[in-house]
Amino acid sequence: MDIPLQLILAILLCTLSAFLILSLFRRQNYLDQTIALITLIWGQIFLIVLFLGIIGFLAWINIIFTHTFIFFFISVIRIIICIRQKQSCIFLFRIQIHWLKIFFHMQKQPYVNMLVLLTLLLFGYVSFLNYVLPVHDWDGFMYHLFLPANWLQNRSIWSFSAAPQMQLDKWIYFPANIETITAWWLALAGKDDLVEFAQFPIVVSGLLSMVGIIRLFGAPTRYAAWIVPVFLSTPVLYSQLNSSYVDASVAFLYFLTLYLTMRALQRRSGLLAISASLAASMLMGSKATGPLLTATAMGVALIGLILFDIGRRKVTSIIKRVFIIGGLIAFSAIIIGNFFFMRNYLEKSNPLYPYSLKIAGMEIFSGIDPIKQTASSLQNDRRKFLLSVFRDHYGDYPYNYYGHPYAGSGPVAYSFGIPAAILLSLFFIHKFYWRRFLFLDFFLFCGFMATWALPTLFTRFTLILNGTLTITAIAILPNLLFGKNLYKILMVLAISYNFFLSLPMNFHGRWYLEKAMKKESILSASDSPYSGGHYKEIDKLLGDAKVNIAYAALSQPYPLFGRTLSRSVYHFPATTYREWMQRLKQEKIHFIVLGKPGYSFQEQLWVSSHPEQFRLVSSNKKLDAYLFASQENLTIYKELRRNAK
Repeated sequence: MDIPLQLILAILLCTLSAFLILSLFRRQNYLDQTIALITLIWGQIFLIVLFLGIIGFLAWINIIFTHTFIFFFISVIRIIICIRQKQSCIFLFRIQIHWLKIFFHMQKQPYVNMLVLLTLLLFGYVSFLNYVLPVHDWDGFMYHLFLPANWLQNRSIWSFSAAPQMQLDKWIYFPANIETITAWWLALAGKDDLVEFAQFPIVVSGLLSMVGIIRLFGAPTRYAAWIVPVFLSTPVLYSQLNSSYVDASVAFLYFLTLYLTMRALQRRSGLLAISASLAASMLMGSKATGPLLTATAMGVALIGLILFDIGRRKVTSIIKRVFIIGGLIAFSAIIIGNFFFMRNYLEKSNPLYPYSLKIAGMEIFSGIDPIKQTASSLQNDRRKFLLSVFRDHYGDYPYNYYGHPYAGSGPVAYSFGIPAAILLSLFFIHKFYWRRFLFLDFFLFCGFMATWALPTLFTRFTLILNGTLTITAIAILPNLLFGKNLYKILMVLAISYNFFLSLPMNFHGRWYLEKAMKKESILSASDSPYSGGHYKEIDKLLGDAKVNIAYAALSQPYPLFGRTLSRSVYHFPATTYREWMQRLKQEKIHFIVLGKPGYSFQEQLWVSSHPEQFRLVSSNKKLDAYLFASQENLTIYKELRRNAK
């Protein structure tokens, strides 16, 4: 499994650019500086793909060129500053040297080695799965991977035509900021191998921001760092790292936006303000609920600033920070993060499309799905949810943590977090830490509301609540009057329990492990159990050939692009057979793949009525593949058959 040179080059360029940007600002503490560095890395990727996608130049060569331009531009600025301030060029490496010093100093701390080992084991195992196994998630084949593949085909992130089956034509209007990272990876890698790693920078920056939030409650780093392996091992979160789903990244972006915004307001740091703007912008357009989550995270940060700084700084100083720094972050989130909402408004006159919005009986935005009805269809019985979160501690649910309504929350958040929240509140009251007490209660309230007021059909939708409770479970550690070592042992046992519970029942399921043990071919999405292996025959026939495919009535069309994304995939909405045929000829279609959803649709009728135009080349219980008959296409088909043998 080779890693393309252009991908390595792009990673190197955006990392060096991030280091150079860091050197333009005054030094922060090592935690804030590390979070800012990682945020600047994935923030560049987000902005580059967004910019190139808007202007219609989204291609790997343009991505490399833009990364190179940014690197040299910032390098020139940095060199000019060094010359004017009569600094040595070695000054450029001061940040790296500072980090090395911190690292070697921390290595002397006994707790660090254990936390690093636990974290590396967790990341190592999921990385092994990502290396061995192909992409295989249900929603990924529908839109998390399907959208980026289409963007790269069209060189644009503007909307495109998709089949109406399984609401595919509606999902293409969903906010997709996080999918820009996936598009960057697919463009540079040229295939979907290892695409699950694309969101890892967001995961790491989010985990470190949770460490920072615990420190805001007064916990030293040696205790706060426990959040990394503890939360990372949560089964439903751990399973997300082996997929293209965005729910884990959304949760991490929530905590990242909260922490960076609060630190930017406290420190009056331009670096942290820029990083907070990137986090808020990404969160804003990450899901349909992004604006609510962004407003909640920034609201918690604003309340935190007021609670911690009132009485210590002048009121005018606090107001100035809120308006200048907070205004910059909010403005950036609205302008940059709202592209997909603005696109929907331009195309459908409704930023929330496909949803419709009514207030007091008055329709504000017209869509095809009422928000209230959609939210109700995704709600669980609240009492059943609260009772059932404990069941999965004992492995009651055999598999599928990512999708089960009540599975995968793990024991830490509810068994430790809820009691810890009560005890920590009492401790703060006892010590008269009223600022921390009020901030903790508001933080918990918003964590509950961010989940409780939103759809919770799947446990992965409750990761913000899970993370909020896990933070309180760790924050109480330094405030225990006795039993600190016992508490740490319990945490290690919880991590081990989560990990081994996830081991055979993770996102991939036993099916993948069995195929991997037998060394069977599982190198493409066409082998996924979620697609039922129905694309396998097409994949075998077409291989990496550059052919054009039209499809209809498929809810998961992503595998049609092929393992190396060499094929072009189209859906042509047409009202007449003549119009449809014109589009087929215009785009030089070679093959047509039609699903078998159990009901008739016009493309199936047209194909069956004109056997002289369409030759059946593959068929199974889920789909039919036809050759669009022409002399040229017949020649191509014969060549493909010969190569397949």
